[in-house]
Amino acid sequence: MNSFITYSFQVVIIQFLFLSFYYLLLRKETFFMLNRFYLLGSVLFSFVVPLVPIYDSKDRLVEIQLNEIIVSNFKRNVIDNFMENEFKTSQIFFTIYLLGILVFMSLFLMKIFKIWRIKKGSKKIIFNSTKIYLVEHSSLAFTFLNSIFIGNHNHEFEVIVKHELIHRIKKHSFDLLLLEIIKVLYWFNPLVIVFQNRLIEVHEFEADALAVQQDKVRYFESLLTQVFKVQNWSFTNSFFNQSLIKKRIFMLQKSQSSKEALYKYGLIIPMMIFSIMFFSRCVDADESTVKKSEESSFINDEVSSLQKNDAKVPSVSFESVDETPRFVNCENIDKDENSKCFNDQMNLHIMKNFTYPDLALEKNIEGTVVVQFIIDKEGNVINVEARGPENGALLEKEAIRLMLILPKFIPAKLKGERVNVKYGLPITFKLK
Repeated sequence: MNSFITYSFQVVIIQFLFLSFYYLLLRKETFFMLNRFYLLGSVLFSFVVPLVPIYDSKDRLVEIQLNEIIVSNFKRNVIDNFMENEFKTSQIFFTIYLLGILVFMSLFLMKIFKIWRIKKGSKKIIFNSTKIYLVEHSSLAFTFLNSIFIGNHNHEFEVIVKHELIHRIKKHSFDLLLLEIIKVLYWFNPLVIVFQNRLIEVHEFEADALAVQQDKVRYFESLLTQVFKVQNWSFTNSFFNQSLIKKRIFMLQKSQSSKEALYKYGLIIPMMIFSIMFFSRCVDADESTVKKSEESSFINDEVSSLQKNDAKVPSVSFESVDETPRFVNCENIDKDENSKCFNDQMNLHIMKNFTYPDLALEKNIEGTVVVQFIIDKEGNVINVEARGPENGALLEKEAIRLMLILPKFIPAKLKGERVNVKYGLPITFKLK
């Protein structure tokens, strides 16, 4: 759930960036097809960028020594209760998210059902070789997918048909339908609705620009003299949308944008690069380390095969890096408090997942195990090694297992670059 929240937050920031660019530089341009692809592409781009891996060949390492953690073989009811409450909180958020999807999905299906009812109750006619659904006793005029619906109370029937036919040819409804589906899945993101409304505007401008070429005077009259009775389903292209009439008339009267204005679209490229640099996933291209999934079999290997040259891990303060690795729960904690938050979360992780090895209990084995591991530039725990007392192979294995099941971290940064951080953690196994 935390990863999804982080991902969604990144998506919103990227969308806000691209939407701001559109409002500042592109909204009043008459390159309607380019604006259409810009808006639709911006939404899709925002969902892809946080998932794109960027390979970094730099291998910088910072080392930090953590506080000792003492574990024992008795149950910690306080920790168990805390984790139960934490699980319930995650369940509540997940339930709210699913309920939101169900509500918005229901609204979406209701819109589809209304259109289906209109289609079933309409008379199918052929007008100038175009199939039209004639809606009785109505002033509606809209296009949905490949179907054109026009009310029989509309006076400028031919003008409206030409306009709606452009919507059908240009497949405008498919854009809006895609945004409607995204709106169901990301109902908590209001920017999706803004993108959808801007797309509706661009669709109307594009259809007007093409339809008005045939009879400009008559077209203006049809916009100005109709009695507008509008239903708006968000993902249909409605001819008589009151909120858009003034904008459409303004754009029809506006001079065509100059070719020099096309240079504005060139600024999209650095904006995309900026988004990829700051929001994509960083992966080491030449990293010779092994990921978690590949290390699972390592738990069963003999601990004697680990490097045990020196039990002491070089100690470096948290001030050595600009941003230290963080647990997701410590994301909004300032740097001064992150050290405590990190140790607290590490302690909590070990307490809730720790199991004293049965054989070690039987043989009365206890002692301190020093674990070394790296939190890489991706936020994964890699290169886990352990050194314990002379007869502590079982304790070493348990310590390694605890490190390998650590959650994904927010990686560290040094001078603006993600860096690997090596940790040393003493874990003392005590029998009670």
